[in-house]
Amino acid sequence: KYHLFQTKMDFKQSIISLLTTYITLVALFVISRIYWFFSFIKPDFFEENSLWETFYVFIMSLRLDSSASVLLILIPLIGTFFFPFIKFFQPWWKKIIINYIYLALTAAVLLIVLNHFYYYYYKVHFNLFFWEFWINWENSKLVIWSIFDELPILSVLASLLSFITIGLITFHFVNKKLQCSIDKQWLFKFPGLLIWIIFISISARATFDVLPLSLQFNRGLISTNMFLNKAHSNPVYTLYFSWQENNDTEQIKSIVNQTASLNNAKQYFDQYSSTNENRFVMHRNNTLSMNFKVPVFQSKYLLKKPKHIVLIFMESFFAWPLDINENEFNNKVAANFMKLKKNGLYFSDYFRASSGTIQNIYKTVLGIPTPRELSLERIREQYQNWETLPRVMKEHGYLPRFFYGGSLAWHRLYHFLNETGFEEIYGENSVEDVPHSRFGIFDEHLFDFVHNNLKHSTGNTFSFIMTLSNHPPYQMPETYKVKNLTIPPILKQYATDEEYFRDRFNAFSYSDTALGHFIKKAKTEEYYKDTLFIITADHPVDYFSNWDFISRYQLEKLPLLFYSPLLIENKKGIINNRGTHLDLLPTILSLINKKSENITTWGKSLFEQSNPDYLNSYYINCLNNFCISESGNHLLDNNQSFKKCNGNSCKIQEIQLKSQIEAFEMSGIYYLLKNN
Repeated sequence: KYHLFQTKMDFKQSIISLLTTYITLVALFVISRIYWFFSFIKPDFFEENSLWETFYVFIMSLRLDSSASVLLILIPLIGTFFFPFIKFFQPWWKKIIINYIYLALTAAVLLIVLNHFYYYYYKVHFNLFFWEFWINWENSKLVIWSIFDELPILSVLASLLSFITIGLITFHFVNKKLQCSIDKQWLFKFPGLLIWIIFISISARATFDVLPLSLQFNRGLISTNMFLNKAHSNPVYTLYFSWQENNDTEQIKSIVNQTASLNNAKQYFDQYSSTNENRFVMHRNNTLSMNFKVPVFQSKYLLKKPKHIVLIFMESFFAWPLDINENEFNNKVAANFMKLKKNGLYFSDYFRASSGTIQNIYKTVLGIPTPRELSLERIREQYQNWETLPRVMKEHGYLPRFFYGGSLAWHRLYHFLNETGFEEIYGENSVEDVPHSRFGIFDEHLFDFVHNNLKHSTGNTFSFIMTLSNHPPYQMPETYKVKNLTIPPILKQYATDEEYFRDRFNAFSYSDTALGHFIKKAKTEEYYKDTLFIITADHPVDYFSNWDFISRYQLEKLPLLFYSPLLIENKKGIINNRGTHLDLLPTILSLINKKSENITTWGKSLFEQSNPDYLNSYYINCLNNFCISESGNHLLDNNQSFKKCNGNSCKIQEIQLKSQIEAFEMSGIYYLLKNN
């Protein structure tokens, strides 16, 4: 007679049992994906999508299934290489393995069924709301009753029993086959043990990339079809990522509690609105909002309203390399941008609103500040009634579109863009038959895709472009000729590693070249004469570790260029008004509008000088020439260098500026939470 487990759980039996469990888990995940696919597929799915693409997604999904299966049995896998070799633990180890295997299989079945009917109810896989069930018992009771009212209970039970049966049958069948077929004793002795270690490592990582699959968030979208991208997921990973989101809410809760007890919210709004004569507070629907009366500058700068507006976020394309003239370094790494700068309106004191790329996309789109320790990315709610950048542009007759060189699954970017009003959203999988780097497509191919879209656009469009190539690991197309860059003498004290320097600035130069080719191609097309190009960056980068605080103001700056030679005639030059990503929308509106309008935003128009001259950015906050950063209080001299400020006058200015910063942040978070 065949026994499921041998009486002695030695290393060989332990490995065979866990290998059987691994294969069974993978089989369960594959079958559950097929079950999910045919349960929710649209009748006309294969009329619009190829069978080959569907097959490709299912094959690629095996990577997630393999990785998740190893994670589920990881603890006994590690123990297998120790305890079976110790006589004292051998009888205990058998019981542990048996119980753990049944536990892993049961957990997998429950996750599969729960994920399936969670999608049935919410039309999404596990997300933040799943964890709210466990927080509030009153809410939990309502959910439990709704399950009986709104879910097909018989289908749930039938699915559960079916997967239990499939799991048991598969396990018994695979275990029997492995017991009979794996009889090579050398596989279970050194150095044969190394084969199992290699097999486990490859199965867990599920990729030969430097990054394991669990860290490749950007690889979440592998198809242009969103339904297939949902089929690509695995319940273990979706549960894990939703738990990560839930952890973020603890930080949000503390700020929510602080905001809920805010008796002086009106005071914060009034204080911040007083920093600009066009800013005012509105009270409606039991909440407060910050409004801005957009000034009109179209007649001063533009010949007419542009038909197309192209907003380009260049990855890590910070401003200080553009200002280093030594040995014409700036023309070596950014020759194309330097040419464009001479024929446009350039804002010389422009800074990031938040820390990284995704946060600054959020701040640009929403126009709302938050405390530095709270990212807007962590508040994943509905934005249906907000005056977002794409919705405002839609009201002005522009079709809002977003183009990204990477995956739209990155930080759930597609979800955010869709919720905030972008009507056409393109990611790396929208661009076919082009080479890829680890994180997406190269900038030149992204720009080519945008160019072709603009060529065939019949109506007015607003295009938000986010590039990717100027990012570690700084991969460039094989066709790009790498430059032999040398460190300018002025940077010798900061940049000591020439190879590191060349890699980073060759990527910087490649992005600049791709931008130049895009503008060059645009000049040959009809749309160019009616297009306003707005070129900026997402955030600066500390390329070298030993910068001193003296240069911090210059290091934090980003380029902001309004370029349209046929629309901006004889109005080229440099504007030194301070601003951040929050100011982009009101600045664009003040340029294209013929009459003033009111919008909800904490930003301002950069075509207008503020008095007093406040700067609220991520790293630096300023009041005129007094600034606060992480390195302390500073005075900004005529060369834009910091000098330490410790006198009584600095203390007074510090109190005034910190009060303004608090009003800026707390009014923003109050609005954000009261309107969610």
